[in-house]
Parts: sequence; C-alpha cells; structure tokens
Amino acid sequence: GSILVAGGSNIGLTAIHLGGILGFRKFRLFGFDGNTRGNSRHAGPHYGPPQKSIERDGRKTTPQMSNACDEFLHLAKNQELQFRIIGDSLLADLWKRETR
Repeated sequence: GSILVAGGSNIGLTAIHLGGILGFRKFRLFGFDGNTRGNSRHAGPHYGPPQKSIERDGRKTTPQMSNACDEFLHLAKNQELQFRIIGDSLLADLWKRETR
C-alpha cells in the first residue's frame, strides 16, 4: 500500500523525485555543483579513503559527482519538470549545453 522512491545517487536527486511525487514541477537548484573546489568536502566530514579526482569539461570532480550529473540530465530529459540551476558549476555548464 505504499510507494518506493528510487531517488538516485545523492540526496539532491532524491529531493527532486520526492518533490515531483508531491506535485511540484518547477525547481530552483542551489548547491548542485558536481565539482570540487580545493580540498573542501561537501556535507561535513567524510571518513575513509579520499575520492579519486578526475577532470570533466575543465572542472575538477569525482567519478561519483560526475555520475550524479549524468543522472540529473537523464531525469531532466525524461520528466516534465522545469529546472533553473543557480551558481557556477559543472552541472550548470552541462545543463546549459543540454538545453541550447
């Protein structure tokens, strides 16, 4: 009698899915970057080995964050949702290129 929400590889993608289920269709995304800056880590300390660093479209990222960008682009192309990505980031660059 309940639904299963398969949100994606990070909490931001999950929030979009939950918002869609609740009827929201327009999203403004803050902090959806997909890239790293310096030695900073998102969402506080992360324990274990450091993530591998890669470059994508001229930005430093990790395989996991790059994958999350691809998941977002797939979601955005296959749903009737509207997005505005706020900020300078890998995801914003990919979104601009995708929506031209």
